[in-house]
Amino acid sequence: MSYKLSFVGKGDTTEMHFSGSLIINYIEKLVGELKETVDTTAQYAIFVDNPDNLDITFVQTIIALRKTLAAAGKPAPIKSEIKDDLMQLVQKAGLEKELND
Repeated sequence: MSYKLSFVGKGDTTEMHFSGSLIINYIEKLVGELKETVDTTAQYAIFVDNPDNLDITFVQTIIALRKTLAAAGKPAPIKSEIKDDLMQLVQKAGLEKELND
């Protein structure tokens, strides 16, 4: 299974939902999709919805996305639901704060 990226409009904010396999195999395609669809003048909220797989390359992608939006004056809050075994990977890398505000 590949990753899934969906956008849901909620008033003035667009929710960006990530799920599926959020791993290096799909990062290039995911980044390309983000570059095509994300408007840095819009307001976003980011959700990581119980992915099947997740690795550090995805977390790095989220960090870059959030920095890009913040630099444009549109900081994006992030919330995630992640299985314990995947969260342990993120915690070992010291990146748990990057996936939850």
